[in-house]
Amino acid sequence: MLFLSSTIPVKKKNPEEKIVRNSFLTIWGLLIIFGIFSIINPLWLQNLSEEGKKTEAINYKNYGDNYLKNKKYQAAIVNYKKALKIQPDLNSALGNLGITYSQMKKYDKAILTFKKLLKKNPKHASTIYFNLAEQYKKKGNLDLAIKYYNISAESDPFPMYSYRYLGNLFLQNNQLDDAIDAFQKSIDNSLTLNNSYFGSLKREKELYLDKPEFLEIILSLSKENEPNAEKRFDNNIFEEMLKKDKEIAKAHNFLGYAYSMKKDFPQATAHYQKALEIWPEFEDARKNLEKIRSYQNLKLEKE
Repeated sequence: MLFLSSTIPVKKKNPEEKIVRNSFLTIWGLLIIFGIFSIINPLWLQNLSEEGKKTEAINYKNYGDNYLKNKKYQAAIVNYKKALKIQPDLNSALGNLGITYSQMKKYDKAILTFKKLLKKNPKHASTIYFNLAEQYKKKGNLDLAIKYYNISAESDPFPMYSYRYLGNLFLQNNQLDDAIDAFQKSIDNSLTLNNSYFGSLKREKELYLDKPEFLEIILSLSKENEPNAEKRFDNNIFEEMLKKDKEIAKAHNFLGYAYSMKKDFPQATAHYQKALEIWPEFEDARKNLEKIRSYQNLKLEKE
């Protein structure tokens, strides 16, 4: 009997299979190394995750800002809430959420939001107090509005506007002496060189409350009666700027009106004239001055 001898051919290795196998081995090797590195240093991964969350939260906040700008308030609220869910300490999103509620005339929600922000972010208290005053004014609660404008003015490094708004509320409440005092403080706190210097120090003091090494320097500078920093600038430049500052003209106009309500026409006339000296085209001041002159002329005719 004859047997046929047969041989099984040796299978040749395919180069492509070898490449695939090596690739898998490389990937698995990298995964093992990455896993070991993650166990050794998990904070690295955690930091990446935190940075990603912050970026995502800021993106939602920016979307909200854009919607707020375009008066799409509901969409703005949705995005601000998403931002705050990811990053609860994103105070700019919380503040703008309060402004959005205010624009929607949801003043109670705005008040709650600003009070929440005040607890979380006392470094910018004057701005938050100002916004609270605005909400109470819109609700018609003048007493609380006056309270918060007053607190804002006392804590604001640059309180000119807070005092002016406060003065207007005193006028509405017929508190003429208080109105005169507030408008005068608004003028006194206008941006002279000295007020700018000390106002900036006051603002920096708020920002560095938790850093005593900086706070000590700021406090020492704020005690100077004649700050050296001020001497480096020409005060005449500031004086020229003040001569054209329309905001100061508005304060003089309001102050003149408060004096006219008290029948103190000489003082009223002086402040209307000062307003027109700063801003010659200021129609409100011109009309108010004309009314006083007409009243005085009529009074003379009757005499």
